Amino acid sequence: HIQQAAYSLIPDSKRNNLHRWIGHTVWTNKVVTQEKALFIAVAQFNKGAMHTTEESQRLQIARLNLQAGEKSMSLSAFIPAAFYFKKSLTLLDESSWVDHYDLNLKLHTLYAEAEYCRGEFKEMERISIKIFANARCHLDKLKMYIISIEALLAQCKTHEAKKHGLQILSFFGESIGTFSDMKSVIIVELVKAKQLIGRKSDADLIVVNEIYDEQKIAAERIIHVLASAFFCC
Repeated sequence: HIQQAAYSLIPDSKRNNLHRWIGHTVWTNKVVTQEKALFIAVAQFNKGAMHTTEESQRLQIARLNLQAGEKSMSLSAFIPAAFYFKKSLTLLDESSWVDHYDLNLKLHTLYAEAEYCRGEFKEMERISIKIFANARCHLDKLKMYIISIEALLAQCKTHEAKKHGLQILSFFGESIGTFSDMKSVIIVELVKAKQLIGRKSDADLIVVNEIYDEQKIAAERIIHVLASAFFCC
C-alpha cells in the first residue's frame, strides 16, 4: 500500500521515464538470473514504451519482447508469447518491412505461430496475409506456409489443407496435380529413394553429400506436413 501511494504521487509525465530506468537497470545489472531479468525488464520497458519515440529505443524494446516471446514459446506458454510478439509489432511501423525486414518477418511469423498454437485462427490468418504480402520470396514465407497447412488440419479442413499444400509445393518446383493419387505418388517416391540407397551401409550413408538446394529442402518440409493428411485421412 505504501508503494502504491508513493507511485500515485509520481506525475504521469515522469512515470514512463521511471519504468524505462528500472528496466534498463535490471537488464544491465542482472542482479537476478538472466531469464528473470529479461521478464522483469520487459515488463518495465513495456510500461514506459507508450511515450518512447526514439527509434533505437523502440527497437531495443521490440527485440527484448521478441526474446521474452521466444522463451515463452519454448515453455509452451503461448498466451504470454503472443502478448510479447504483438507488443513488439506495435513498436514497429510499416516502414520496418523495409528498414528492419528480418526482424519484422520473424516477429510476424512467430506471432502467427503463437496464435495458431492457442487456437486463434482468425488472428493467425490476419497476420499471414501481412506476411504473404510483404515477404520477399517463397522461402521467407515457408514457415508461414507450414503453419497455415497445420492450422487447416487442426480445424479438420483436410481437403483444403491438401489443396493448399499442393499449391505451395508448386512454388518450390514440385508440381503435383490436384487430383493425383498422393498416396501412390509418395509410395513411388519412397521406392525410388530405396533404389537409390540400394545396399549402401550406414557408413556409406554418413558420407553422402547433404542436400543444399533450399527449394528441395523446402519441398521436403511441405511434403512431410502433407503426408499425415494423405495417409491418415
